[in-house]
Amino acid sequence: MKNIVFTFVLFLTFGLSTFAFNPEPTDCKEILAVNFENKNVKGFEAAKIDKRLHVLMIAKRLKTAAASTIYKGENQTVYLTLHTLQEIDGESVYSVKVNGKLIGEVVNTKIYNTQIKDYTVEKHTLNTKKILLKKGDVIQVEFTNATNGFVPEGSLTATARGRWKSLQICK
Repeated sequence: MKNIVFTFVLFLTFGLSTFAFNPEPTDCKEILAVNFENKNVKGFEAAKIDKRLHVLMIAKRLKTAAASTIYKGENQTVYLTLHTLQEIDGESVYSVKVNGKLIGEVVNTKIYNTQIKDYTVEKHTLNTKKILLKKGDVIQVEFTNATNGFVPEGSLTATARGRWKSLQICK
């Protein structure tokens, strides 16, 4: 009986402390990738709109594109979550910056040879501590065309286009 009570108390304590330090983000606003105003950021390949999926992507093999937008909301401390599309032919890398400062870099999970379907949305929370986002800040998302070498395409292998759907901003 002592072991059962001890285990329960330990679990309860751990669960409460985890909740206190990592609350689930609330009051979220989403900026669609296609609504990022600047799709031709200097120093990067131009971002392209995938009209079928209504997302941004990089069409050039093994290159990186970037898109930026000016934050128009109120000054607030927030969590940022990037919604990407998983692709069977590669695991793209994504970076999010605010005013040139890296907030987070993530890589899509490998889905080749799994039950996960192409273009499934993957959510990547970019920061574990809230950051201050101010009206007028420049938010930039960089995304890379990548191959995992598993999907043949002619004499090469197919590439993931670094597709992403949106950036979520949560209080």
